[in-house]
Amino acid sequence: MKLLYLFITLSSISLSAQTTYEKGEKDQVIDNLRTQILSDSIKFNKNDLQFTVLGRKNLNCYGKLFCVDQKYLYKIDTIDNLLLRQFTKEILDEAKIESVVIVDQDKGSTLFGENICNGVVFVKMKKNIKYNPEVGDLKINKKGWGDNFSQRKVDEILIHN
Repeated sequence: MKLLYLFITLSSISLSAQTTYEKGEKDQVIDNLRTQILSDSIKFNKNDLQFTVLGRKNLNCYGKLFCVDQKYLYKIDTIDNLLLRQFTKEILDEAKIESVVIVDQDKGSTLFGENICNGVVFVKMKKNIKYNPEVGDLKINKKGWGDNFSQRKVDEILIHN
C-alpha cells in the first residue's frame, strides 16, 4: 500500500516538476549530481548520525534523498565515502539511466516528510539494464524494495524524539 501511494503521489509531482533534457543535458545533470555528492562527502562525520523512529539521519543534513525506480531509497548523507563511491558508480551511470527528475525540498517533503533536507532525486533506470541496487548500504526487504536508513545497526542506539 505504501508503494502504491508513493507511485500515485510521485506521478502527480513528476508532472509538475518534470524537466525534459536534451540528449547531452541528461548526462550533464547526472555528472553534476555525482560531482555534488562526492564534494559533499567531505562533510560526512559518523558522530553526526542518529537513529530515530524515522530511521538513520544526519544531524547536519546536507544531501538529497535518491529514489531509484520507485523502489529503492538512498540517504546519501548517512553513508561514508566508500559507500558513496559504490553508489555513484553503480546508480549514477549515464548508460544505465533513462531519466532523472529533481524535486525541491517543499515538494519532496510532501512525499517523505522529515526524511529529506535538500530535495529528492528520482532516477528511472533503463529497462533490461542490470544493476545492483544493494550499494550504499541499501537493504532490500522481502517485498522487493528497500532503503539504506531504516535498519538499525548493532552499535546504534534508538533515540525517541
